[in-house]
Amino acid sequence: MVKHGQTPRVFNDGIPIQTEEKRVGTIMNILMRRLGLGAALLTALILATPAARAQQQQTIDGLHVNIGVVIARWAGHFPEESTSHPNLGKTGSDHHLVVSITDTKSGAKVADAEVRADVLGPDRQVQEKRLVPRVTSGVPDYSEAFDMSRPGRYRITVYVKTKAHPKPLVARLNWTNPG
Repeated sequence: MVKHGQTPRVFNDGIPIQTEEKRVGTIMNILMRRLGLGAALLTALILATPAARAQQQQTIDGLHVNIGVVIARWAGHFPEESTSHPNLGKTGSDHHLVVSITDTKSGAKVADAEVRADVLGPDRQVQEKRLVPRVTSGVPDYSEAFDMSRPGRYRITVYVKTKAHPKPLVARLNWTNPG
């Protein structure tokens, strides 16, 4: 460290030699900035992860069937969902199953289907529900709340009936709740 009144040592090009103390301080500043950036990225990832727990799209007989599982508390932020599912986020309604359907040829969202779902849990119990048709954020979908609180594997089977498909089309999603 150069004390007041002393001249710093310099290389031949006139640039002062960095003292050990200053170099350690600079390295610590760089590490702290990187650690702060890493912590911010990790926090953002953790906050974003619970929203979309699982999602899968299947094309069946001219329809794209998109199945998603989200934590019910997150889905409750949409007024359309909280009004159609009053028990959303309460015991027995901790996860929200959402299905959207798109015609593969026209790209149009299907808003007039009849959709049901069976959820087979790790305890071998089956929950069967008709999904509620809604328009959430301008997009037609079908949804319902299910109890998927137990850790383990869930088998979700979705049955879709439309005017063009009076015999139900079947889409499946296997999802594991890590607990």
